[in-house]
Amino acid sequence: MKNKARRLKNKKDYKESNIDIKKNLKVIGKFIIIMLIIIAIFFIVENIAGDKSEKHIKNIEKERTFENLTIKNIQIKYEEENSYFKLELLNESDTDFAERDIKIIFKNEDNTEFANIRYHLNNIKQKDTFYINTSINKDLTQAKDFYIENE
Repeated sequence: MKNKARRLKNKKDYKESNIDIKKNLKVIGKFIIIMLIIIAIFFIVENIAGDKSEKHIKNIEKERTFENLTIKNIQIKYEEENSYFKLELLNESDTDFAERDIKIIFKNEDNTEFANIRYHLNNIKQKDTFYINTSINKDLTQAKDFYIENE
């Protein structure tokens, strides 16, 4: 009789522990699903922001002109809260380009000014190249485009 009572008790304990395990697995399963959803949302948001930056960088890196200078090899890199901006100004004309102060203006989506960099250009002899290599503490990858004007 004791063995039978012990077996019934063991079966009851087994069923109760099985129920506890199933409840725990359901809770763990729900937790994993919630975490996967959060991770998916994070990656979707990051990709949307990254796609926008990539599109802007491609637009900014297009060759263009400023007066008689060709602007080429434009590069923007954002690291540790600073943007590094490089470009080449090639004087392909038959005259020298006179020394002056310029302003590089970066535009938002709505064409308003996002940021600007003041820069002093030295004389650029005909068929010569002048290199601009500067930085600013704004994320220029978020700018839509840029242009240069005389100061």
